[in-house]
Amino acid sequence: MEEFRVKDAIKDIVRANETSAQKVAKKPSAEIARILDDPNLNIQAKSREVYSSTSKIVNDLFESEVTPEKIQEVKSSINSMLNGVINNKITITSLIKVSNYDYYTYTHCVNVAVFSVGLGREIGLSKEELEKLGAGGILHDLGKAKIDVGVVNKPGKLTDEEFAAMKRHPALGYDMLLEQFESDEVILTCVRHHHEKINGGGYPDAIKANAISLYARIVAICDIFDALSTKRSYKPALSTFDALNLMKTKMSAELDPKLLPFFIKMMGKKE
Repeated sequence: MEEFRVKDAIKDIVRANETSAQKVAKKPSAEIARILDDPNLNIQAKSREVYSSTSKIVNDLFESEVTPEKIQEVKSSINSMLNGVINNKITITSLIKVSNYDYYTYTHCVNVAVFSVGLGREIGLSKEELEKLGAGGILHDLGKAKIDVGVVNKPGKLTDEEFAAMKRHPALGYDMLLEQFESDEVILTCVRHHHEKINGGGYPDAIKANAISLYARIVAICDIFDALSTKRSYKPALSTFDALNLMKTKMSAELDPKLLPFFIKMMGKKE
């Protein structure tokens, strides 16, 4: 009898380990790692699949209840993507080329994360800083999950009331992360301050210049570029050249003047 009990206990342990392994295998971030290690895919194919998998993770975050586990999975996906870049399995340029330029909140977040990590690499940030910056970029619009979807997806100009509601999303996203026990200052400042402007004309805190963290200034540039170069139902997408020219000539007082040339140089590499 004792022998059978031992055998049953061993079977239970094996089943538990198999179930745990299956759960890990089903994690989207694990799928990204698998894609990156696939010897049958070239860089462009890997980039497309990594981008698609990451977009699904972010879409799930926006479409369902936000939990610490889901936020961690988003972070893990960015870390997997970044490891692929560092290990030369994909490149920032290849990810930029497969970016989706039809606007959806979740693809916009992925685009901003890719651009932010790229810009961070251009200025020499460390791997640890890039991981946090990427997480801040991909979570920067989390607060939009708390805004009426009719306002977020409105196919036209917002009314003053709607715009006032939309302007709440950085602070809402910041509060959501605090509620989910997020404590990393890089991620939190990217979410709260990505609409702040160098001249102090931004929101929600109307801070300016170096009072805005370097990471939030990076995300701000990437956020604006993606908004300009993305097709909406009420406006065509600007070309890369026209978007960058507009940012350089019309928005110079709003964007970090030292970072913008690095971003322009980076985007020139994809042409």
